[in-house]
Amino acid sequence: ERHVVLLELPKIELNDTAVEEEGEKQGKRAQRSQAFRRFFDLLTDNLYDDFSCAYQRGSTFVQGRLYISDKHVCFGSIFSGKQIIIPHSQVVSVSKQTTAYVFSNAIEILTKKEEKVFFTSFIYRDDAFEILQKAWETSLSVKTQSMASETETETAGSEEEYNDYSSGYSHYSDDSYSESESSDSSYVDNNSDDEDDDDDDDD
Repeated sequence: ERHVVLLELPKIELNDTAVEEEGEKQGKRAQRSQAFRRFFDLLTDNLYDDFSCAYQRGSTFVQGRLYISDKHVCFGSIFSGKQIIIPHSQVVSVSKQTTAYVFSNAIEILTKKEEKVFFTSFIYRDDAFEILQKAWETSLSVKTQSMASETETETAGSEEEYNDYSSGYSHYSDDSYSESESSDSSYVDNNSDDEDDDDDDDD
């Protein structure tokens, strides 16, 4: 019995330690998220992760961190104050790159403006790339679903308008005008005015 108790006690202690460590991680993650939102003034973004790296443009290197959120990929340097903010919606591609032909420590982002944004000196390049790619693809998927929903709503609205117009002019035969004309509200209204004018002339 003593032997069993001795085996159980360490498990409880380990679990308590794991809970405390997880709480500390969540606390640190929340602090990083708040600092990220303040630094870039992106108050509605959710930060996924951030990585130490350097921004390279030509022969210029700026050391800082790459921040990946649900809406943007950002670079910030507390040393120079430099900020780069790229919305996921403006990203065309994300690719792994090498420096000096041998070091697999870089990521290149191509934007819709055909700008190549190059980040290097990653310690965890593959991890950063995986999170960045998933964040970008998820953002595109959400945007596509939103656009599809808006299109369905507009289509439903157009059909309702067409049905309203059609019910108001049910005395026309199906062959009197084309379907494309009947769905045009101005066309229907104009035909209605012409009908009224003809009635007045007959009187």
